[in-house]
Amino acid sequence: MATSHYENFPVASVLLPPHMRRHVSAVYAFSRVGDDIGDEPWTTSIGERLAGLTDMDALADAAAAGPVDRGNAILVALSHTIRACALPVEPLHALIAAFRQDVLFTTLQTWDDVDAYCRNSADPVGELVLRISGSWTPQAGVASDAVCTGLQLVNFWQDISVDRPRGRDYLPAALRKEVGDAEALRQAFQRTRDFFVSGASVVDHVRSLRLRLELKTIIAGGMAMLDRCVEMDTALFHARPALGTGDYLRILGRVITGRWRPRYR
Repeated sequence: MATSHYENFPVASVLLPPHMRRHVSAVYAFSRVGDDIGDEPWTTSIGERLAGLTDMDALADAAAAGPVDRGNAILVALSHTIRACALPVEPLHALIAAFRQDVLFTTLQTWDDVDAYCRNSADPVGELVLRISGSWTPQAGVASDAVCTGLQLVNFWQDISVDRPRGRDYLPAALRKEVGDAEALRQAFQRTRDFFVSGASVVDHVRSLRLRLELKTIIAGGMAMLDRCVEMDTALFHARPALGTGDYLRILGRVITGRWRPRYR
């Protein structure tokens, strides 16, 4: 996860089964529009952005009801995917709710506030991918939510030097006040690792070998970025971490050798 919610969609990955790629791309394209409305400075008018997101909610419902205007390629593709994969519309509304929260951003006071944001901004991505693959069950959903929340949290810590100057801080304000920035960040690292450890079992619920490989790679990549954040510690407040070629080779090696599962240090 990098600067937006939807860089987490495994859209272009050759690891995705071909029959999934079209459907994941359809959901991504729709979500990308909403993300741009909610998080990009295309207009200074909060009212215009909120109105755009209200329109997105209506379009999601229209796509689920079908048929839709053939002149809107994104909506046509989404409507086909919803019907073909029997997708519920609620995850799409949850994503739009997260975009709306981006527009009306207020300081997150507690971990409960952070978790609530992740339930809308990240967890629906995993649910949609699992449903598209035919792998969704309540048990798989619990594990998927943990991984998606972990990925979103890594994104927060990775981008903290960029987000803070914009007035967005995802370290809970009450915790920062209690223990200070440095200790709050270290507690955040541990909490993020907990989510990855508890959610890695999502792979065991997936039937597709290619999707299993994709998920292993995503989890290993998220953990590699978390480890880089831990290494940088409070330097994260001033510089954004990045992974290099050697890191990607190590991620690949862990997946190939079966050592991809998150571990406690």
